[in-house]
Amino acid sequence: MEHGSINVLLIEDNPADARFIAEIIRTGRHASKFDLIHKSRLRDALQYLKESERPVDAILLDLSLPDSQGFDTFLRLLTEASDLPIIVLTGIDDETVATRAVQEGAQDYLVKGQVDGPLLSRSILYAIERKRTEKDLQKQAALLNLAHDAIFVRGPDHTVQFWNDGAVELYGFTREEALGKVTQDLLHTVFPEPIDRIVTRVIQTGRWEGELRQTTRTGEKILVESCWALQPGKDGMPLGFLEINRDVTAKKLADEALRSNMARLELVNAELQEFAYVASHDLQEPLRKIQTFCDMAQKRCAPALDSAMQSYLGRIISSAGRMRQLLDDLLQFARVATKPEPFKVIDLGEIVREAADVFEETLRDTGALVEVENLPNIEADETQILRLFQNLIGNALKFRGDRKLRIIVFAKQKGRGVCEIFVKDNGMGFEQQFAERIFKPFQRLHGRGEYDGTGMGLAICRKIVERHGGSIRAESEPGKGSTFIVRLPVKQDRWESI
Repeated sequence: MEHGSINVLLIEDNPADARFIAEIIRTGRHASKFDLIHKSRLRDALQYLKESERPVDAILLDLSLPDSQGFDTFLRLLTEASDLPIIVLTGIDDETVATRAVQEGAQDYLVKGQVDGPLLSRSILYAIERKRTEKDLQKQAALLNLAHDAIFVRGPDHTVQFWNDGAVELYGFTREEALGKVTQDLLHTVFPEPIDRIVTRVIQTGRWEGELRQTTRTGEKILVESCWALQPGKDGMPLGFLEINRDVTAKKLADEALRSNMARLELVNAELQEFAYVASHDLQEPLRKIQTFCDMAQKRCAPALDSAMQSYLGRIISSAGRMRQLLDDLLQFARVATKPEPFKVIDLGEIVREAADVFEETLRDTGALVEVENLPNIEADETQILRLFQNLIGNALKFRGDRKLRIIVFAKQKGRGVCEIFVKDNGMGFEQQFAERIFKPFQRLHGRGEYDGTGMGLAICRKIVERHGGSIRAESEPGKGSTFIVRLPVKQDRWESI
């Protein structure tokens, strides 16, 4: 187009028809835009296209010319002018041939005697727009062919206009087999909702995404993630749809298998936790009897026992006591998951002070101090958080060393909706290389008998923190104390127990 004008090449051998076309094109809505160039022979038209410096925007083609007849006329012109939109002019008897021409690349066909100015103008403008869109898509085709996804373009009637290498690979249909076919018929597509509703959404919003069930050439059923984009015309009506499909069949099967395995794993974990809870609980009774009768035997039979037997009995009582402590700790560990309380808003400062009160006598006897700074309110299981800080304060008291112990509990806001609580002491400390090991069940850094406990306290702490969607870590240095950092969300995603 030059300066807004639309140059139309009319190839028509009938002078009357040529005059009629020239007259009605001036009666259309955009009459002032059209500039008609008339040639009566195909040879002359082809020569004009080759030699003229005046660009042509669209071609009106009569199929019956002195030097060419029927469908061959269209093919010869298409060979030389494939980049120009061609509109076929036909008589009533030639409609079948004209339809074939459209299937092979003509933009439209008009029946002589039934065309008027507005229809002709509209047909030319639409043809130019569609051809421009086709050119744009062709420019993108090379890049689209590099994609592994199936990418194709459908016309408003859902027939395939472009079919990339990814589509060939995914579906097994060659370009020749796919072009001109209705995609839902070719691929036996099963839509998640009526296709008319999907098309309406694409026209209104410009895109649609969803999952489609389709069938390949070999009959294999596949599931694809599909994205549709609108190719709009100037009047808002669709010129076509760009569709990008990705095979997610294997991913879906893997996801389903993963979900199934996770469900089984959760069931097994729940059963194991329940077993640990029941076992540790039920073992308490026979263990109490062992302790009770050993105590009775030691008190009543001591005069009749020699020193070796008294030593053996003492060892049994001591071992039973350790076993009972182990079962108590295992019971507490299992209760974190099997006996949770609902989440609610709690005052962390109040909880920490309550936890410190449990050690009131020890704090008084040792002169240790617990300082609680401003702590936030969070959503949590109050009983478990109390247990968490009892274990952390008790751990600091146990490994306080010879100096006067000072425990400081404070918090820092860490990002949006997350807080970090620090439990810092000036006790014995430990090598940083053991910072992960201390949170594992029944792990000790010291020999049995040096300090009380079973090695379960910090394991319970981690279990509690993870149940709240948080994390816990430790930083320490021998002789310089330890700091336990508990990272917790201020607000839980769910208020119910998990």
